[in-house]
Amino acid sequence: MKKSVSIVLASVLSFAISGCGGSGDSNNPTPTNKSAIEGKAIDGYLKNAKACLDINNNSKCDTNEPSTMTNDNGSFSITTNLSDLSKYKVIVESIPGTTIDSDTPNTPITQLFVLKAPASDPKVVSPITTLVETTLELNSSLTKDDVVRKLKQDLNVSEAVDILGDYIKAKDIKSTDATNYEKVHKIAKIVTKSMAEAITKNENVVRKNYDIALKVIVDEIKAKLPEVVNEVEKESFNEDSYVLNVEVNSSKIDELANDNTENEQTDQLDNNGTTDITYIGLILSYDTLTKYMKGYVENNSSVPAVGTYYHIKAEVDANNNSNKRYTLEKIEIKSNGKIVWREYNNGDITSEKDRKEATYTINNGFMHILMEDGNELDIFVVDHAENGIIAEVNGPVDAFFTNVDDALKLYKYLQDN
Repeated sequence: MKKSVSIVLASVLSFAISGCGGSGDSNNPTPTNKSAIEGKAIDGYLKNAKACLDINNNSKCDTNEPSTMTNDNGSFSITTNLSDLSKYKVIVESIPGTTIDSDTPNTPITQLFVLKAPASDPKVVSPITTLVETTLELNSSLTKDDVVRKLKQDLNVSEAVDILGDYIKAKDIKSTDATNYEKVHKIAKIVTKSMAEAITKNENVVRKNYDIALKVIVDEIKAKLPEVVNEVEKESFNEDSYVLNVEVNSSKIDELANDNTENEQTDQLDNNGTTDITYIGLILSYDTLTKYMKGYVENNSSVPAVGTYYHIKAEVDANNNSNKRYTLEKIEIKSNGKIVWREYNNGDITSEKDRKEATYTINNGFMHILMEDGNELDIFVVDHAENGIIAEVNGPVDAFFTNVDDALKLYKYLQDN
């Protein structure tokens, strides 16, 4: 693996086994026939950048996610077996020393930056699509049309300009909007350069809380667009020397993490409010989680190994968000394709409350589980720790401990808080 557990945990993690006796499986990445996600990576055209389908939504290309390298003109084609792409993003990462920007073809890029676009519409992945997607992620009440309309105003370009398209190609076509596309290209280069500088300058903060830190950086850049546009429109503008100074405040990252927690719980209650008990993601901070999930183990397997795991299931009353309960589970994955789930009263490992059986198959890097009650789960391991695994379970990221004492420590913390 190229990342450490600390980087994975830096993303806001959720603890739940969504759909295990609960309602809904809308986040279930169901395998289907293979298809191709095709698009183009643009700052200038980006050659030898990494493009991937961000299955675990952590804003990075992990080794066990579908990925490819961009060609000479920035084009890419990612093969996937997932059918519903609407909840995923395509990520494009620059590779320092390897990625070439067509704006500076004789000099490889020296810093990391990360671009994104929706996997359902990835025709162009650019700094502009990154501004739009990040704004939507941070403001769930906005529509894409709202964000694009406001961004055009901020960029001071006409309504007819397709800011989400290939602005390099468009600016070379003689039209009344050619000047506007030239402006968009210049601004896009500043966005990318400023992002790369901010990631490098705030390396420790970014490493600790990768996904949220990137969103904060992009949001800070977006807030400074009027300043950028004012400079770009000057005749004396020198794009080679201009870069934004982006300060990343760790308290703002913590605040955003808390906001995301409330939003996720509300969204899941809204989606599942017809049932008395809804299984939801319990989101804990980086500092809290690092007390329980330990170390890092080099392992490229994307499916859980045969063995015994301990897990905390979180439940909430759909009609009373303050009414939560937590259950300790013991999960035995056997080599014969069987899984046994046991639940325990009040975290007492000697007091069995319920027992369930399931069968599993390994399919295209996923462990597909069929429960006795007909519910289905897909598990995709994100990373391996010394005392367990971190895995995506039907969408949310979850933790499974190999040591019951570590699971019980988390259980006690949740009960007391």
